[in-house]
Amino acid sequence: MTERPGGSDLSLTETTARPLDEKEMTKTGAKYLLDGFKWFSSATDSEVALALARTGDPALGTRSLSLFLLPLRLPVPTGQTPTPSGVLARRDILVDGKFPENNGIKIHRLKSKIGTHSLPTAELSLTNSLAYLVGPLNGGIKIISTVLQITRVHSAFHSVGSLARCLNIARSFANVRKIEGGKRALRDVPLHVSSLARVAVTYRAILGFAFGVVHLLGQTETPSPSSSSSSSSSSSPSIQARFRLLNPTLKAFATFHCVPAMEECMAALGGQGYMEENAIGRLIRDALVEKIWEGTENVLALDLLRASAPARSDGSEPITHWTRWVEDILEVAARKRIDGMEDGDEDVKEAIEVIRDVVKRFRWIIEVTRGNETLPRQTLLIFGHVTSAIYLLEHAVWVADNGEEDALIHFDAFARWTIEGGVAGSGLRDMVTQFERRSKSRKEKRVERDRESVFGRGVRSRL
Repeated sequence: MTERPGGSDLSLTETTARPLDEKEMTKTGAKYLLDGFKWFSSATDSEVALALARTGDPALGTRSLSLFLLPLRLPVPTGQTPTPSGVLARRDILVDGKFPENNGIKIHRLKSKIGTHSLPTAELSLTNSLAYLVGPLNGGIKIISTVLQITRVHSAFHSVGSLARCLNIARSFANVRKIEGGKRALRDVPLHVSSLARVAVTYRAILGFAFGVVHLLGQTETPSPSSSSSSSSSSSPSIQARFRLLNPTLKAFATFHCVPAMEECMAALGGQGYMEENAIGRLIRDALVEKIWEGTENVLALDLLRASAPARSDGSEPITHWTRWVEDILEVAARKRIDGMEDGDEDVKEAIEVIRDVVKRFRWIIEVTRGNETLPRQTLLIFGHVTSAIYLLEHAVWVADNGEEDALIHFDAFARWTIEGGVAGSGLRDMVTQFERRSKSRKEKRVERDRESVFGRGVRSRL
């Protein structure tokens, strides 16, 4: 999708598509020829790719973009002619006397990235490249959005999976590294273990959030007809609404929290953490890309605001579905009594009350954010924190109901995450307090001070 003029702004797409047969131009699978330049493509060594191209008036922006299946090599493989394994050369020779073997796609250069070196990313030009229409003409954005919903989940799991690897390395190191003349292992030093515990709580929170969204994704793909009109949190409308809200939130929230936690794991190894052979440096470099791919945190925060708008069909509010789901889980958890949890019971109760208070005010938070362009990112982080805390609580209740021995650990993780936060950021109560302070300040003055802090007073850009 990415091109030189627009980046995340797809309305500036320059690549054009023209039909080979105008009589067939609106049919799915119709053949088109694409011309343009893709500035950032990570499908360089694939057999096919999805590409957006303009099929209407440029003044219509994204409303004149269509989606195409683009073979990177011709002829297109079939069941009778499977593609050989390995990366094949793409040459200019004609296939069947019509199209070049490379399908008019030329690699201009590979990007020199700081990470993800195993994935070749390149600048590609398209010249009379054969492609096939996917979905309705000029409906490319709606179709490609379903792909983004999946790839954003992939991005989140890359972040949390990388954190898991770093935490395992730091945990193993703490078991064998000795201090005080070899008399004491790092695992026995409370200060060191306290730092790793914040990483572990962060990991639990993001992992639970990620699997929760995967569960919703599965439910959206296999909806239950019997629950389509139900108003409960298990109904199809509720599932669809929550998935739309949580999908961009998960991806942004995971990238915000995971990299700082990975850096904490690096520091937990001391000087050895900075060495390439332990892989933490590479994992951090690779995970950093998730702050950009599939939308930055700011872009996804704006997407969350769009997703929270009332539905055009019936005027229902997605936030209402989310609130009902949260309240259902809080109600079950509030009745739960866990043996041996007397010391931490008050923390769990406090965490539940903190969440109740934030949920009651979240509709106000959304409304304030709509009128203040500086607040969407904070709103996303609050929303993500509540949601991830609820998934921690839901899992803790499930573990307790099933008689698992570590139920106390899960409830403790929920309370810590809600009240104290993880490696990055702070506890939920402090986050909302900061939001309130920001919301009361004059927006215009804040914007002016931001600009002066970055660019200086009275200084013009020299770019």
